[in-house]
Amino acid sequence: MGITEGSLYRVTIQKDDGSLTHVSPFAVADLQDGDNNHLLCLDVSGAPSKVFFPAGHLTDPREDLNPDTEIAVQK
Repeated sequence: MGITEGSLYRVTIQKDDGSLTHVSPFAVADLQDGDNNHLLCLDVSGAPSKVFFPAGHLTDPREDLNPDTEIAVQK
C-alpha cells in the first residue's frame, strides 16, 4: 500500500568524519533461496554499523509476524 519493504529498513551509516546517519536501501534483493535473508543495496559512502526493521511487516515460515529487529553489522 505505497510502502515497500526497502523503505522500512533503517541502516545506520558511520561516515568518514565519524558522524552517524540513517538511510534506507534504494533496492532490496532476494535470491529466492528460502533463507529469509535480504540483500540491502546502498548508495551512500561510509560503513554500515546497524540495521533495523520494524515489527509486523514480514512473516516467518510459520506465518508469525516479525518483531522489531535490530542487528549490529559485523566488520
